[in-house]
Amino acid sequence: MVMKIVLREGDLSDDYLRFVRKIGAHGIDVHSSYNLPGISEHGYVEQKGLQKLKDRLRSEGLRIFRVSLPTPCRFLKGQPGGEEEVQALCRSIECLGRASIPIVATPVHMTRPSGLPPEEHWSRAVELCKAITPIAEDWGVKLALHPTDPPVAEGPFSPMRWQRILDAVPSKNFGLLYCVGTRYEAGMDVYEDIRYFGKRGKIFHVHFRNVRGSLPRTGSYEEVPLDDGEMDMFKVLKTLWEVGYDGALNPDHPTMYPEEGPNWKIDWAYSVGYIKALLAVLNR
Repeated sequence: MVMKIVLREGDLSDDYLRFVRKIGAHGIDVHSSYNLPGISEHGYVEQKGLQKLKDRLRSEGLRIFRVSLPTPCRFLKGQPGGEEEVQALCRSIECLGRASIPIVATPVHMTRPSGLPPEEHWSRAVELCKAITPIAEDWGVKLALHPTDPPVAEGPFSPMRWQRILDAVPSKNFGLLYCVGTRYEAGMDVYEDIRYFGKRGKIFHVHFRNVRGSLPRTGSYEEVPLDDGEMDMFKVLKTLWEVGYDGALNPDHPTMYPEEGPNWKIDWAYSVGYIKALLAVLNR
């Protein structure tokens, strides 16, 4: 069982893709939907453009592990044009399935759109997830839900309410983008939390990052480099391995340095090296 290391897409230049390969990462997550071909022009992913992007990555020995799609704000607010947004999402998911891209970050607001009460947001978001999940099942795509970040307790997708959404959308293709940092910030015991969701096969993708502090305990938190927080990241990794997780690890939030150039190369290089060292110990 070998977990992979992935980074955000950066500027998708040839230089950046070479950098990702040279530091030992296995591919990218397309974090901004507008870096996907067709989204800006049509609102949905365009097949030929996606294949061209895949070919560029393949030339560097890389692949796309996860993408984000636009949040259908009009649908979530019950406004005209919302159904067309959902149709575009379904078209994009089919396109991604045809291209064998395995995971889509579930496109719902992590924070409530203005003007929506929490339960109205909840019901509209569940309706959305139920509408797109059958398409994901048909095309072999997994929908991964990221928790509210920051982890506000009243949010419908707060870390405390994850099980509620899994119960509402009971599908093998609907699960979690497990953000280790967000879960710790919310005051969770991340090791037991990983065991709980991991044993149920609901962890599809992992944001692997460290923090100091949590909202329940200290009232605040600080995002820090992987070796500089309160979590034992090797124990986190080992726990993921114990529950059979064999997906991707993305350090996700870069630490900014004064000397940093574009695309967070200092932090990404350090984070990839650190994760590779943890994986080497785990697999020896």
